[in-house]
Amino acid sequence: MCTAGILQGTSALLLSFDESEVRKIIRICKNVLEYLAITEVVETLEDLVTFVKVNVLSCGHAISVYEGCLIH
Repeated sequence: MCTAGILQGTSALLLSFDESEVRKIIRICKNVLEYLAITEVVETLEDLVTFVKVNVLSCGHAISVYEGCLIH
């Protein structure tokens, strides 16, 4: 009985952590979507490079960090 409770508690904790990390990734992706509207006013290649470095790469990094955890 005690072992089952520990396992359930550990499982609930891990699921909570996973949900938190997924929410972080979703928040970053939503920020990228908001910034996509900015791309309509990008006039130079330098502006585009800055946009991609700051926004899209942060989303990709967040996803790659947790990719293994999210698909297993």
